[in-house]
Amino acid sequence: MNAPSINLYTPVKNAIKTLINEYVEAAKLHGSNATQTLADAYTARLDELLLSHEPFLAKVTTLDTLAAEFNIFSPLKEYLFDLLLTNFLAAEVHLLGDEYLESAEWQKIEDETLHRGTELFNLLLYINEAIDDDVEISLDDFLREFLLTEEDEFQDEHTLYEGLISNQELLDAETSEVIKVWKQEVRNKSEIEDLFIPILLFFADPEVLMAEQESVRLLQHDKEISPEQPALLQAIFSFKNGFHDSISIHSN
Repeated sequence: MNAPSINLYTPVKNAIKTLINEYVEAAKLHGSNATQTLADAYTARLDELLLSHEPFLAKVTTLDTLAAEFNIFSPLKEYLFDLLLTNFLAAEVHLLGDEYLESAEWQKIEDETLHRGTELFNLLLYINEAIDDDVEISLDDFLREFLLTEEDEFQDEHTLYEGLISNQELLDAETSEVIKVWKQEVRNKSEIEDLFIPILLFFADPEVLMAEQESVRLLQHDKEISPEQPALLQAIFSFKNGFHDSISIHSN
């Protein structure tokens, strides 16, 4: 009997391609030898991984093997884990039964991947949930209603996202001002330092198809900003705008 078909979750597919392609563009300006040919090959291998019938933890092992093979893209490794997990929840969990997220197998996955990934995963979950529930996407909703940063029992999240909580007025600021605040207040001081700018610029206007090219250009050409930051910004928009003809994340 053939295994059930695994769907490649469209927002994830789009985000992976955008993340890798945009990283090439930004990294070149930092002296990287990353090429579009390597980007295309890496993307194709990741697509194959997402479509495979390997158990999730085996896919994580394969992801790490690919990251070593395409090590010029190593700064993207944990963001790609976030996307791999998002794809698993979106395209595979519903094939494993209604009680899968209560199973010992899922508990093992959680235990063995506690140290993996970044806060990008929470943002992807939020975007999916907001679209699924037809809720307006906003930074305030993300922080207060999704992450519950104002609740006493979620003070770890409040601490983690303190930079965003205290700088929400930057949603109306020019990109140059956001960069200035990042350099003065966030860089080397926050666990989400590489996501601070992408998150703020995304929530400044989440309904557009892509980030403003002038903002991307400023990030790409600033030698103090890592190449993954403009790539993440574009990838977040690509994820959000990839919801046509896709399935929703199944989570509790």
